Amino acid sequence: GWRYAEGGKAEPMEPDNEGRLWSEVLESWLVEDGSYLRLYDREGQLRLTAAEAKEAARKVADAARKVAEAQAKAEMEARTVAEARAVEAERRLAELEARLKRPDEPA
Repeated sequence: GWRYAEGGKAEPMEPDNEGRLWSEVLESWLVEDGSYLRLYDREGQLRLTAAEAKEAARKVADAARKVAEAQAKAEMEARTVAEARAVEAERRLAELEARLKRPDEPA
């Protein structure tokens, strides 16, 4: 690689021990990827292209939708269980009230 020095003169750049070149202008590491260069930030995280970022956002949105659907299903199942318990509690209460009205029967 090369870069322009003061006065517009091109000067060679030396890659680091991993074969990367640092671009001050792009504030990124330039890394060969086949016939392309990929950009990585200072921490070594890949900088996504617009298409990659759009696809990543779509995947995150899909995952969030699936989580929301699972939560809604779990809430519905919990509501069904709670309603069944309430019905059973009401049935048991009615049974006990009926026994109290007949004191001659053992409990």
